[in-house]
Amino acid sequence: MDNILRSVNGDMSIVIPSYSDDKMQITWAAKLAHAKWLADVDYWKQSVPKGGKILDSGKNSYYYTDGNTSFFFGVSPDLQFYSGSDKATALGAIKTNVHPLDINLQKKIIGQKMVMIINLSDFGNNKGVMSALSVFMKPMFGDIRSIVYTLK
Repeated sequence: MDNILRSVNGDMSIVIPSYSDDKMQITWAAKLAHAKWLADVDYWKQSVPKGGKILDSGKNSYYYTDGNTSFFFGVSPDLQFYSGSDKATALGAIKTNVHPLDINLQKKIIGQKMVMIINLSDFGNNKGVMSALSVFMKPMFGDIRSIVYTLK
């Protein structure tokens, strides 16, 4: 993981597209300066903890599994790192989103060092914490769809 992080040269995103009590999906994508760490994957395959394995999943694409957990990762031809809990989710991390962030929200985050966006509207009718937070905040702040946190 450290070698992957050191190869990042540009934007990076960590997204939780789906979360429930029994399963959480997560994606990680980043623009890379290089993919020299791909040369280490054969070593990683040999040194994975007992019970786990790293297997090929295509050109510069791999997945880790231990029977309970799976994690797909790879590098696209244009040097984008992608990862996720399944292959489709991982590859989706670097595809153009059909529902991009609102343009006003984009303007607020461009150039920021670190940004966390909580999209409250995606929680819909869930009975979870985020839905309760949205209901609690509505009388004070109106119809809030997103919370944006930036690091100065």
